[in-house]
Amino acid sequence: MNSETGRVVEIGLKAKAKGLAMEEEKRIKQKKTAEELAAMIHEDLSRMDGCPKQGATVTVYGIPWKSMLTFGAAAGPVYNRAELQRFCEAITERMQRFV
Repeated sequence: MNSETGRVVEIGLKAKAKGLAMEEEKRIKQKKTAEELAAMIHEDLSRMDGCPKQGATVTVYGIPWKSMLTFGAAAGPVYNRAELQRFCEAITERMQRFV
């Protein structure tokens, strides 16, 4: 649970359940804290070329939740900052669909 907001965010994953003659999609809810969501986003970002090993911070906040990517001094010069910001936004939008 987020110490600042004290809330848990749910992420739903779709699973197919087979009925007699049809397939039905059901949502499976997973509860994630803001810290867990931030870690998931950061993990995806860290796989990108040019993402600094240190100094990149993802913050998850608000209702509905959003994310913010910031770069500290430890990140050094980040030449693909705009690309990383766009990728962070895309990851966030993808994850928000499951909330």
